[in-house]
Amino acid sequence: MTEPLGIRSNNPGNLRPLAKGEWKGQAGIVETEAGGKYCRFETMEMGIRAAAVNMLTYYRKHKLNTVRKIINRWAPPEDKNHTDAYVGAVAKSLGVDADATINPAAHDVLPRLMAPIFRQENGARPDGTDWLPGDTIQAGCDLALKK
Repeated sequence: MTEPLGIRSNNPGNLRPLAKGEWKGQAGIVETEAGGKYCRFETMEMGIRAAAVNMLTYYRKHKLNTVRKIINRWAPPEDKNHTDAYVGAVAKSLGVDADATINPAAHDVLPRLMAPIFRQENGARPDGTDWLPGDTIQAGCDLALKK
């Protein structure tokens, strides 16, 4: 089985290019056959860092503090996402109600929030396990929290 684009490009959050500039650690852009453009990162940790920085911006700048608010921005229905199912999967993984207040900037919350997002974005391996081990997710999140 071929790895999903987000894994092959070290971009498990499937981040698109910034309007201005580049993410730290960005190593180019990948264009899909359908015409979508996604970032490619030097390492998986830098791709995770970028996704986590994006998440921290949602929380700190835009005051998005529930799974529902976060995922509605991360994967909006107008982009042909199954946003309600996405919200449900992330909330279930975190063990919280979709409308419960969470703090993504907390050291123990950020990787627990990013892991199910990466699972939603990339699916699972054929054996059902996640593509990314927890220590890799933690390492990328730690880079984002040091920002």
